[in-house]
Amino acid sequence: MTDLTPCFLYKETRINLDWDDAYRLTANIFLPGHHGGPSKRSSQHSAELIKTPEGKPDTLFSHRFLATAASVHYRPVERYPRCIMWRVLENAQVLSVTSVDFTKPNDIRGEFATTFRFYFPEPIRQNCVGFTDNPDRDELVIYALTTGNVIYTLNLSSEFLLKNLVVKKGSKDSDYCRTYSPNSFIIHSPHFLMAIDHQSLLVSLQDGTLLKLEKSHLFPDEPDTSISKYFEKTFSEGSYLSLLKSKMPFLGRTGHLRYGNDSVSFSAVISSAVYTPRQSHDSMMIDSHQEANALLFTVSVNHTLKIWALNKGHLLHAVDLLNEEPPTSNHTIKTLLDPAPSQLLTIIDVSLQDDHMCYLVSFSSATTGKFKFWAVLRDEYGQFEGLADLYPTSEFCADPPTANSVWIISEFRITAASPTDPSLFNLWVLWKSNTTFKVQNLQFKMEAIPMYWNKWTSATPDSLHVSPGRTPSEVTSEDITDYWIDWLFFPGRFTDHVLRTALAVYEDYYSVPANNDDENDPIKARVAKLIPAQVELQKMVDGSPDYDKYRHELGLQWIRYCRLCTELDKQRSEALSLVADPVSGFVWTVNADGITALRECTESEVILHNYGTHAGNLQLLSERTPKRLGASLQGEELSDVLRLIQAATDLKYDLMDRAYDNCVWRLQKEVLEDALFSYGDRMDSLYHNCIADELSPSTIDKIENAFAAMNDPQNAFSSILSSLFHSDTYTGTTKLTTFGGTVLVTGSQEVINVNHNLLFSLVFLLVLISVPEESSIRIAEPQRLFTQLLDYVREYEVLDWVSRTPLLIPDKRLSTEEELSKGLAKLNIEPEITATMKKRRASVLQWLLGENYGPPALGLGRGGNLALSECVRQFLTTLELGTHGNGFSTISSALLAIDAVGTAVEFIKYLPSTCWGNYVAGRIHLRDGNVEAAALGFRRSACGLAKANPTYYSAVKSLLTEIELESSLGKGLPPYYLHIASLFEEAKAPAYVAEFCQAALVALDDAQNLDLKSEILLKLFQSNLQISLYDQAYLALTQYTNGPLQRTALRELVGSMVEAGQGSKLCSYPFVGLQDEVDEALVYKCSSIIDVTTGPPFHKVLYAWRVQRGDYRGAAAILHERLQRIQTASVGSADPGSRSVSDGFLVLLNAMSCVGEEQAWILSTKRVEDGQGSSAKRTRVGNEVSSAAVKRTVVTVEDVRKAYQIEVERVGLLLNGGFFV
Repeated sequence: MTDLTPCFLYKETRINLDWDDAYRLTANIFLPGHHGGPSKRSSQHSAELIKTPEGKPDTLFSHRFLATAASVHYRPVERYPRCIMWRVLENAQVLSVTSVDFTKPNDIRGEFATTFRFYFPEPIRQNCVGFTDNPDRDELVIYALTTGNVIYTLNLSSEFLLKNLVVKKGSKDSDYCRTYSPNSFIIHSPHFLMAIDHQSLLVSLQDGTLLKLEKSHLFPDEPDTSISKYFEKTFSEGSYLSLLKSKMPFLGRTGHLRYGNDSVSFSAVISSAVYTPRQSHDSMMIDSHQEANALLFTVSVNHTLKIWALNKGHLLHAVDLLNEEPPTSNHTIKTLLDPAPSQLLTIIDVSLQDDHMCYLVSFSSATTGKFKFWAVLRDEYGQFEGLADLYPTSEFCADPPTANSVWIISEFRITAASPTDPSLFNLWVLWKSNTTFKVQNLQFKMEAIPMYWNKWTSATPDSLHVSPGRTPSEVTSEDITDYWIDWLFFPGRFTDHVLRTALAVYEDYYSVPANNDDENDPIKARVAKLIPAQVELQKMVDGSPDYDKYRHELGLQWIRYCRLCTELDKQRSEALSLVADPVSGFVWTVNADGITALRECTESEVILHNYGTHAGNLQLLSERTPKRLGASLQGEELSDVLRLIQAATDLKYDLMDRAYDNCVWRLQKEVLEDALFSYGDRMDSLYHNCIADELSPSTIDKIENAFAAMNDPQNAFSSILSSLFHSDTYTGTTKLTTFGGTVLVTGSQEVINVNHNLLFSLVFLLVLISVPEESSIRIAEPQRLFTQLLDYVREYEVLDWVSRTPLLIPDKRLSTEEELSKGLAKLNIEPEITATMKKRRASVLQWLLGENYGPPALGLGRGGNLALSECVRQFLTTLELGTHGNGFSTISSALLAIDAVGTAVEFIKYLPSTCWGNYVAGRIHLRDGNVEAAALGFRRSACGLAKANPTYYSAVKSLLTEIELESSLGKGLPPYYLHIASLFEEAKAPAYVAEFCQAALVALDDAQNLDLKSEILLKLFQSNLQISLYDQAYLALTQYTNGPLQRTALRELVGSMVEAGQGSKLCSYPFVGLQDEVDEALVYKCSSIIDVTTGPPFHKVLYAWRVQRGDYRGAAAILHERLQRIQTASVGSADPGSRSVSDGFLVLLNAMSCVGEEQAWILSTKRVEDGQGSSAKRTRVGNEVSSAAVKRTVVTVEDVRKAYQIEVERVGLLLNGGFFV
């Protein structure tokens, strides 16, 4: 046991399983009991069988979400889904099966999006779940042994997994589920189960017997029943006594241990591994008909390692697990193992010598933990010959992670470490202490294990789940609530189940009234409402509100709730198993409610987590961190960097909370606002406003001593920045699944957080050593380094924002079958399928992640932990958040694409003050409806984008189509302004359309494209018309060069002005060369009006237009037409006081009197019904053909006078009470 600081080389990236609820279908499948009759359909089982225990919220939480056993089964590489995670839940009566594939085949549309929950009639026995695959077809086989001693065999085909065929009409339980109850279980109690292949399995019995169940063609399964048939075979040690013991276990009974409510024999098998030898070419030449026997390795409670011939069931060899004492049948056993089944054996399927079949690593948990490395020997025919202890005189003990806790090794795994060196391996060890776990790693060569044994490295937890433990200083109560809400609902930190359960526990503890909480509200709203409601604002002695006490108590309430969340989350983080993908090399720990990826630290993480390490680890870091994830620091350079980080960390931790918050605020303001002062002045400002007089003399002395010990401080700064922004050449080649994307984003969040904090500390460290004149530390060109640091801090401010800003993102990855299944589920067509159709809650960073960021499916393999970190680095690099990067517009367009306008508005503050930054801000404001701010941004970006090279300013390409990018940018001001006008036109903001069209017209040269000018004039005219700027609309109309477009626009102008009561202004326009067209437009409008008394006064305007131009007969003609339509409408016939008709006659007489007597006539068109005149013609009014005929007559002034006299008499009779015919 050592107290030395561990060497941290790996990072734990814990993934929640809540993507299961927000994205996937959940299929509840109720398995039948063991019976011999005809099988029944699963759909006959009801969800009412789901039992939910009554109890406190935390008890229900454990029952529903915390698994008691879980692991991952890896299928053959050509199958999908390949990585199957299984979990035992709800008092061991539910087996949950889902996919945790990191990538998916390129030809797969959609992905495995179903979680199957198999409900068993009886609880599943502990350690009695096994997975295997059918080699002949794409079928997953699951074995499960229940407490009723019934073995369930589930045969899940690819159609079952991908298309949910369990809900297919007519399906039977026997299609995928069969049961079997071995006769041997009548007198033997099973201990644990191990799957061998799709037709056989192994059961360890508590009395020490091994039972093999295998199917035989002599006992075929009956298709109409769900009962399996197995041949039961008991393993024999080769003596008659052992045979009798297997048949009569009470004979020769050895010692026993209590295991729960059972008693387990010392000879009971608690761990096993199966190995099928690969035949070498030489052995095949010698005896091609002889196949190597499959081997079974077992470990018993009595510390004995046995090797069996799997097919024959015969014992081949027995030895002490650590080769410390010979196996014996004596009852006096010195060493006993825990009877609980565990993983104590691992087979390494390589051969480094001709007589080595493979290698076996055994582990003894009898003490703190010892390992033994064996060579499995073979003879010249490839058959098992014996075991050889590779290092008989060496003792390989693993040291616990810490000396102040009780740690046990729960599991270990061995993976290949290099695709080029077959003798180089990684040993992964999972340590547990209660619910806490640690993972250690040892890289070794098989031929020199003692030389590598002390070079252990460790994995460090991520910072995502570490509680801040304090409330920010100098803030309002609203700021306190916002701070904790942001922390609690940081994307990926806590699941909704944790937040809801913690809130329920909080309510029970503080007796919160029920009327204060509505469970139908979103959890975020409930938390934000309930926690502050528990604090009352009290008054001080003088009667004034005590805000300080209120803020303090509010902070305490938030800390209490956060601690509840953290404690529940600790239960979820308990590691249940350690798994390694044999193809990709990924290593995971499967947690009680989640899964944790182990990835290699990036170089900045290595530096941050090992700055205080001892000298012995420096060489190890240099050896284990080649130039893959950064600048490849080694030797003195690495030492300098670690000292620099030590100094930056000392500075950070010495600042009081209030001073640190002030530093963060001022630096954020510095990088987000436009600079008005020189870099030297800005450094002085940060020093005097943030850290002057805030550091203790001892801290300053430690920093000075650290710099004095450095060889090259300038190079140390550069090395760190190089490790942060090292440009990787690695690119993704495979498609990510939803789970893979979640892993990659969670890893990216951690890297962003580490680098962000690192940069903040480095900025203030540089300020501290550069500004004070009395400082003994001098660094070359501090202002240039300060400028570089500020640029990097600005970039990581944006990355920090996208990683912590929550967002509801749409589901884009469902296949057609999954979409149909969700639709059917929503319609309640199949009650056993429940689906959630809401959007997935994630972060902005998740939405920016594309599909093709996965590592290569093969080839990189054996370095999967490295591949994950490389994917993270590559993803962050492709975001392009530099000064002229595309990332800003990519983020903006991605947010606008899903209508996340509010989030996009928050992002505006991070946009750079460049022409394209202003343009992007304008696009966001425009979608937000803030057209004034949008116009301001577009005006600011005009000159830059109008003259820009589209290739250089391709940062806005994600907001533009290819045509817009080609025609709008870099082509001068007119095309740019026209593009902006089109944007405002889509936003229905005609005033700004007119403004930018006018600007485009002013900037347009006469020699430029006539089509461009026509388009500008068209938009200018339409927009001015919409906002009733008729003078500007008229001026735009007169500049039209396209005759048909001009005439169409003229009709629109005439109609709009008359309808708006601007007839007099219309008549005042000269309309040079367009007077006839105006007359025609008015005549057309007059003919289309229905009611001349209530409609727009087109007749009056036409009368005024013609009178103004001296056409009195034309004016009289239009008045006569209007008078006819008034008479036809019978206006005034019922109201004697109405003067509409009589006034119409007077105006008509006045107009006709303005010409000579011989010219005082007009042509009148009178409509008559069909059949009243044979010469009648059909007329067209507008777009409709009139069903009445027309008759033309000459009307003189005398005719009008007579008609007027008749109208006067008619009105007089009506006024005097008479009648008129």
